[in-house]
Amino acid sequence: MPGTDVAFKKLQPAYTEWNTARACQGWSHPAAPSSAPVNSDSPGPAAAPGSAPQLQSLGPAQGTSAASNNNIFSHCIIAEDNNSFHNWDAGLQFLSDKEISGKLCELRDFTFTSALPVGKGRTKFSSCMKKVLVLADIFQDSIRARDTLRHLARSLSTLLLSHGFKMIQTRCFHLLKGDLEWLWASCTKLGRARQTRLAANPHTGKARTNT
Repeated sequence: MPGTDVAFKKLQPAYTEWNTARACQGWSHPAAPSSAPVNSDSPGPAAAPGSAPQLQSLGPAQGTSAASNNNIFSHCIIAEDNNSFHNWDAGLQFLSDKEISGKLCELRDFTFTSALPVGKGRTKFSSCMKKVLVLADIFQDSIRARDTLRHLARSLSTLLLSHGFKMIQTRCFHLLKGDLEWLWASCTKLGRARQTRLAANPHTGKARTNT
C-alpha cells in the first residue's frame, strides 16, 4: 500500500538515529536468527580498529564474568573490558538480590526531598537515565530483568537527587560506574535518619534535610 511505504520512509531516519545512539553506548541489538548454520570452529572476521565492543548473550557465564544461578541477569555477559557496562557486574548482582528478596521497592518506605538538577547536574542525570534505559533494552528478552531495570530508572530521582545539588554529579558518577549498592545504602541511611527526626517531633508534619 502506498501509505505504508510513506510511513516506513518517515520512520527510517528516526530508526537510524536511535541505532546510532545505541552503538555509541558500545552495544548492538541482537541480530535476527539466521537460517544458515553457523560453524563455531571457524574464525570470525577480524574486528575493525576502534570498533564498539559487543554484548554477548550466552549460556553459563565463564571467566571473570561468571554469574551465579540466583542472578536474574546471568543470561547476559558483559565481556569487553572497555565496554561502558563492563564494571556493572556487582551492581547487577546487587539489583538482582533486591528483586529476588522482594526488597526492590524498599526505598518507597521513606520520604525524600529531591533537588532539581540544572546545568552539568542535569546533563549527568540525563546520561544516567539513558544508560539505565539502554541496559533495560539489552535485557528485554527477560521480563524480570527488564522490569527491574525499568524500576531502577524510575528510582533515579531518589538515588541521585535526594542529597542536594552539590552531590548530584558525585552520585551520578557512582551510578555510571555501576555502584548501585553505595547509592542504595546512602539513601536508606538518609531515609531512616529522616524517619527518626519525624518520630521525635511529629508536629513538624514533614521531615526534611538541608538539601
